[in-house]
Amino acid sequence: MTSIRYGSMLRAGTVARCFFAFATLLFTATAWSAPYIYSGKRSAGVVEVRDARSHRLHDIIDVGGAPFYVTLNSDRTRLYVLDDQQNRLLIIDAVSGRTLREVAIAGSPKQVLVPDDDAKIVVSYWSGMLALTDSFALVDTATGTMIHNFSVIADVAAISPNGKTLFVAQRDPCQLLAFDTETFAIRGSAALPGCNLGRGLKVSPDGLTVVLGIDSFIDSITSYRADTLEPLLTIPILDGGVSLFAFSDDSRILYSTDYLGRLNIVDLAIGQAITSFPTCPSPTAISLTPDQRFVYVMCEYFPSGIAIIDTRTNALVSVSTTDYLASASDDFIGAPPAPIYVANASTASVSTVDPLDLQVSPFATVDEAPASLLVSRDGARLYVANSGAGSVSVVPLLSPEPVATIAVGAGPAEMALSPNGDRLYVSHPDGHIVSAVDTQTRSVVSNLSFGALDRPRALALSPDGSRLYVTLSGYFYVDIIDTSSLLLIDSIYIGEGADAIVMSPDGEALYVATGLNEVIRIDTASHQISATWVAGISPSDTIGALALSPDGYRLYAAIQNQPVVNEINTRSGALMASIPLHDLPTAIQSTVEGRYLYVAMSASNSVARIDTAHNTVTHVLAGFSSPSAIAPYAEARTNLIFRSGFDG
Repeated sequence: MTSIRYGSMLRAGTVARCFFAFATLLFTATAWSAPYIYSGKRSAGVVEVRDARSHRLHDIIDVGGAPFYVTLNSDRTRLYVLDDQQNRLLIIDAVSGRTLREVAIAGSPKQVLVPDDDAKIVVSYWSGMLALTDSFALVDTATGTMIHNFSVIADVAAISPNGKTLFVAQRDPCQLLAFDTETFAIRGSAALPGCNLGRGLKVSPDGLTVVLGIDSFIDSITSYRADTLEPLLTIPILDGGVSLFAFSDDSRILYSTDYLGRLNIVDLAIGQAITSFPTCPSPTAISLTPDQRFVYVMCEYFPSGIAIIDTRTNALVSVSTTDYLASASDDFIGAPPAPIYVANASTASVSTVDPLDLQVSPFATVDEAPASLLVSRDGARLYVANSGAGSVSVVPLLSPEPVATIAVGAGPAEMALSPNGDRLYVSHPDGHIVSAVDTQTRSVVSNLSFGALDRPRALALSPDGSRLYVTLSGYFYVDIIDTSSLLLIDSIYIGEGADAIVMSPDGEALYVATGLNEVIRIDTASHQISATWVAGISPSDTIGALALSPDGYRLYAAIQNQPVVNEINTRSGALMASIPLHDLPTAIQSTVEGRYLYVAMSASNSVARIDTAHNTVTHVLAGFSSPSAIAPYAEARTNLIFRSGFDG
């Protein structure tokens, strides 16, 4: 382990500053969290987001027109919605519900084909007068532009996982075709055993197999080699027509529905159906949950409903009637709602808040006096700095492993994690150091030493991880550290009490709260103060924590000595709103989509949820023990780094 000291010789020219004066995991994150269901509602012009467990409406995305088809990309971060009233494709951020792109379609849209890398997707639409001819458009999702179009008589279509091959099945002539998606030139063809095609055509996740449903005297599923279109297997199934397909991630198990709502589960490794049973009538979509635990079948008519199948037992779990009309979809199951983690200082534990029903649950036992939290970018680990034990707890979120402990030295306060997750930086105000921790070996590899009066506390990293910003509350400076060399680059004087800090999403601005009732904006390119704003109502107000909206336009300041959170416009510096609380705030966090703020109030053992659209407290949650820090699970998907709490 190396030790680097930042003393007076490193700060020549800044003399003015001298005048100022074994734990156990209790629950896993997925034990209680249900995924979302996305469904278009044509009559209302909206996409409904529902809890897959209770079908309770969680959110409404207003898109206008008549959304009839919804699918998600492979990582469940983007929605693709077709509107056949206005003939358009909508690309929507699944986290925030914000429309990213709107693409005009030159005909009545039919289907969206989304490969694993959805930089380019294929949209099919009817272009012939009698709707006999399909057109296919290759769309650049970053710009919303159509790169290429071609037309062909097609009944069903599918795309390879790598997005390079489009497969089309035709009745006339009776054949399966493979096209290059860049040029739409034919790569191969194969004659079909029957021309009465079902709606099922799918490429396996490994890209090696294409499966096609044939409706004939004996209904069947035929598989082909994706590269040569050579027939592999023909598997007979019960009569009812082949409707829709979904694959397991390992490409072995195929789930197939028929028009009557029967589900056939086929093992392609042995080439036969394992079981078959009824679900719900007139299925419009089939999808697996992200963890592959359940299959959901969405049915549209007589009545609308959803069937849930357990993939471990291949048994029907439930069939429920819904009060909403489901849309035709492909992958309509989104990621589980992100839990909120709350540190309990007095009980050395972490609790979770379910964002749907706001239920507070015990999650993990950690070391004494947890002071701050953060989630790794891959969502696999929760790091907890324990100020009373001189340690950082590593809590696994995706596996039932025990909690690990990293000894980091006395009084750890704040943390920052590198973008690749390899380095964890931990501040120690009383020890006058910042520790650099190797997260693979779980050991301290370097200590950055500061002066005896510096008290390094709040930390922030640039989005690329090359710069570490450290507030020094004793000397009222922000130090900038090169993370590759761990050498001091610059020191910026900001005034009294530099404790809270937050980085803008684009990395161009750093916001620092001072003890003078002010927030200072630092330009990260020039290292100069570009603005100073009053953040409180009274001159005596002190700012203890900051949070930033995901778009970077709204800064939230928790006032340490007043029961209030203030909103500041980062473009103008104007104080936009003052949100009253019932107790003094001790920590603040924004959810990844920015819809809510969660504010911990240690004295009353509670957490408030604030609706940022209306700047009002919607709920006050009980069941905590001196809550000291908050972290959202999806924090890893943003570049935001938040100040977790106040001095103890």
